[in-house]
Amino acid sequence: MGLMQEVRSMSLPTPILRLLDPHVSPATKLLMLFGLSYPLQPIDLIPDRLPYVGHADNYGLPVAGAAAALLLLLGIPGRAVVLARLTRAGLGILASIGQAAAARAPGRFILRLMLGRWPDPPEQQAFLAGLAATGHSLPPLLRAAAYVPAAAPLLGRGMLLSAVTGQRSRPGDGRPVVAGNAGIALSDAQMRGNLLAVWRGPKLRFLHLEKTAGSSLVVALQSQFHPLQIHSEGALKTITAIDAERFAALAAAHRRAEFVWGHYDLPSLRRLDGDEAGFHFCLLRDPRQRILSLYYFWRATSGATERPVCLAREHGLLDFLRLRDPALRNEIDNLYVRRLTGLYVTGTGDPLDAAPDQALAAAERAMRRLDFVGISERLTESLALLGDTLGFTPPARTPAVNVQAQLELKALRPTPASPREPMTEAIEAELAALTRLDIMLYRSADRRLARLRPGTGAEIDA
Repeated sequence: MGLMQEVRSMSLPTPILRLLDPHVSPATKLLMLFGLSYPLQPIDLIPDRLPYVGHADNYGLPVAGAAAALLLLLGIPGRAVVLARLTRAGLGILASIGQAAAARAPGRFILRLMLGRWPDPPEQQAFLAGLAATGHSLPPLLRAAAYVPAAAPLLGRGMLLSAVTGQRSRPGDGRPVVAGNAGIALSDAQMRGNLLAVWRGPKLRFLHLEKTAGSSLVVALQSQFHPLQIHSEGALKTITAIDAERFAALAAAHRRAEFVWGHYDLPSLRRLDGDEAGFHFCLLRDPRQRILSLYYFWRATSGATERPVCLAREHGLLDFLRLRDPALRNEIDNLYVRRLTGLYVTGTGDPLDAAPDQALAAAERAMRRLDFVGISERLTESLALLGDTLGFTPPARTPAVNVQAQLELKALRPTPASPREPMTEAIEAELAALTRLDIMLYRSADRRLARLRPGTGAEIDA
């Protein structure tokens, strides 16, 4: 029974009949009639051309009329019954809307948290199939995850995380360990591996250049390796300043691993390899966009004390690009050339200023010796070609790793907004100067990628 039918079924006057009730004040009746009829035949009581108040009558009178109608309704004897039925009807409508939304999007929000992205319709259906498969001796959520192809590899990493809750770690060390190997603690990088996988291909050495989608590539590769096959030193960029003992320990860990990545420069990576052969590769991004991305990433980073990060937070974009601080120049001034050659700004000068042509030539030779160079703007294509070369199947959906864009991290660790400044000729000129050598390497790598034969990873003879 509809709401109006329910009202009419009561042995009570209707709200309309209350307009004829002599006990209702004339002002209330007029306000209701005028307010509810105003949208049908508007009268411009207050000229619209008046600032601020010109449209007050357009919105205020209908609201006042609705309020008067509510007052009339509340004036009906038995109004508690009417309001109760109104409430029930409203809740019923909300419940219907919720059921319809749930039917259209089953498991979407749970899968969003599980996968780090919104699921596809087939993944939603697989999730529901897993929930319905009650014959398996697993809790519903784990069972449903096992049915979703993109979520299934995460279960192995969940086994690694279970070591944390079991408190199986070295004395005084909170790092998780491999179950059954109480003496082997895992690093954060190893936690990304897959307990059910063992890599049988060549040893991989990834030169991770900041803000070139390197983290996305690592995510795509990590499920191919057992945790104990992985090694990474995220903060170490060069080994020139470490002592002999630290170098020996680092080199030993490096050579044991099948997959190594980090923000090393190439000479350091080669030195740690020793005489062992490996598959060396990197990703390059338009160097101007890389600098902009790095700048805004640093500005949105809270709590960091590194000098380049502090400089980004303290300066506008143009002033930042013009700074001559050595630590900063090594991060934004032709980074590709510096990381490929190990040529850095020091207190005695900058080898890129002293001999730019020689530095570029050395970087080009080093890049040619790399086994693969992908392009960040063509990440899906780069991953497919890398998979063809190494013999693995990349994920169907190319990972997009951006800490600031992850919904759950935003909720837990909100970062301050970092609005982008408009580009000016002065900014463009500074970016061009800072990438004058890198842009040549980037274009060369882009041409090299275009020459690779799809499906084989081999270069096409020109």
